Amino acid sequence: MQREIGNAAPAILRDEARRRAVARDYGGYVHRVPRGTIRATGVEDVVAAVRHAAQHGIKLAARGAGHSTHGQAQAEDGLVLELRGLDRVLELAPESILVEAGALWRTVAETALTIGRTFPVFTDDLTTTVGGTLSVGGVGSRTWQMGAQTDHVLELEVVTASGDVVGCSPEHNTALFDVVRCGLGQFGIITKARLRLVAAPQRAHYHRALYSDFDVFFRTLNALVDEAEYECVQGFALGNDPQSIVGHLGPAAAAFAAPAGSGRWVYCIEAVKLLDEAADLESTAPRRRDWLPGGHFALDLPYLAYIDRLAPLEPRLSELGLWQLPHPMLDLILPGSQAHAFLTGMLASLDPAEVAGPVLVYPYQRDHLRTPFFRAPAEPRVLLVGLMRTTIPPTPKHVQAQVADNRRLYERAVELGGCYYPIDSVPMAQADWERQFGELWQAFVAAKRQLDPLHLLNPGQAIFT
Repeated sequence: MQREIGNAAPAILRDEARRRAVARDYGGYVHRVPRGTIRATGVEDVVAAVRHAAQHGIKLAARGAGHSTHGQAQAEDGLVLELRGLDRVLELAPESILVEAGALWRTVAETALTIGRTFPVFTDDLTTTVGGTLSVGGVGSRTWQMGAQTDHVLELEVVTASGDVVGCSPEHNTALFDVVRCGLGQFGIITKARLRLVAAPQRAHYHRALYSDFDVFFRTLNALVDEAEYECVQGFALGNDPQSIVGHLGPAAAAFAAPAGSGRWVYCIEAVKLLDEAADLESTAPRRRDWLPGGHFALDLPYLAYIDRLAPLEPRLSELGLWQLPHPMLDLILPGSQAHAFLTGMLASLDPAEVAGPVLVYPYQRDHLRTPFFRAPAEPRVLLVGLMRTTIPPTPKHVQAQVADNRRLYERAVELGGCYYPIDSVPMAQADWERQFGELWQAFVAAKRQLDPLHLLNPGQAIFT
């Protein structure tokens, strides 16, 4: 399926304020200023932008909500295509929802819930865009059980580097469908997505428990996945201080204190039971009860409140002046057999105050991650390990030291058979990307050669430079 679009010239905005605005992302330290920006409100604008870039040999970066942290959606002296104006819900039915790529996942959630349906996997932050996360994978608290967001896409509309509008799905133009999902924006620009819907639960029993012993925490976290009693399972390492603990758990944890001698870190497990009807909160508490005294915190939430639980975060951090600081974050995926060794070594080497944010420890079942270009180790259990860094003080020297430390941790992960989840702050050379894609690297290169031979699209990942 291919749509015909005219040859209108794009409206390029060249004012300095807008060019500098799109030269900043959540990372806040990479600033590649484009020669202009194009605001898309329809697929015709995307086609015009791509054709103009091809005609003039100009690099073109697609930008959604700007949540990347290392300039991935920037194009120095190129053009930035702003997709947030493509934010409409086009169709809603019990089995699927059709949305434009600039729609926020919050819009998907709220719209689907009007008919009692939901998408199977939401990112923890619902202010990311559909097209943005489908280009990298998209993971969240249900990934351990349901896979990545890209595993629940029914159909895509894509504008290729030649300016063609092409539909693709598991049944039609399958090769394009398989490279655009998790394709890091290298093979085309997603403009629409048809997403699978399932029955939505009504309530979420949100259990959070604190531990001081890493081995107990790690064993319990993996046991909860093995037992499969909870639909959502995630782990965290937090600084053992009131600000970090209350910042993560809220005011209910203000009275909590870890036992003397607990060390610099405490550990938190979040286990969520999704329910179709009201139930006693205590009845869904984890059976082990191996958490620290006073370290269990439970909430009975509407389903939407749970999946949008990070909504207060941006206003709160902005009020504290932290949202605006640099965030050279890191996400790695480790083989389950090596995750304990990696984590104990990493946490021993890090000062919680230096991270100034939580450390993510998310176990996944590898066989649920089915998108070809979603890279993860070939073991039954894998773990995403993330550093949600904030740079304090926010000096360029400090940022570069944290980015260098990310690179150190990335290299250690690779030594242990791990890989990079490509949304954050790791300087990568082409040899690193070849290692990242492994046996699929030649297929990745061949797709680039076929679909974007001039290497115009999304240069910020620096895969072919």
